[in-house]
Amino acid sequence: KACRDVGCWAGKLADPSAPVRDRAALELGRAGSAANAAVLGDAIVRQVGDPAELAARYHAVLALGWIAGREKIGAAGAPIAEKLDAMIAAERGRTLTAGVNEDALRLATRLRRE
Repeated sequence: KACRDVGCWAGKLADPSAPVRDRAALELGRAGSAANAAVLGDAIVRQVGDPAELAARYHAVLALGWIAGREKIGAAGAPIAEKLDAMIAAERGRTLTAGVNEDALRLATRLRRE
């Protein structure tokens, strides 16, 4: 209820509560722009320890993908893709994050192509 604009939701991606980050990612994916790409990238690479945090990561991946589908991320895409690649390499073999990290890998490839 506290957030009524996209800027507020962007700030909520750093919230300690995974459900708040989850909702923030979905709201940014729905109404955000390429300007929100970097904060979504940071939300994706945030450490995951439980299923709620995994859901927040998954929705951040979806949100960034939705934004990239609507508009060009441009030069900001390459550094985000590098962060995603580093996260994927660090978590290789981790069962909890394997499925979401595959989606993140596809997103990183898409961002790199732009």
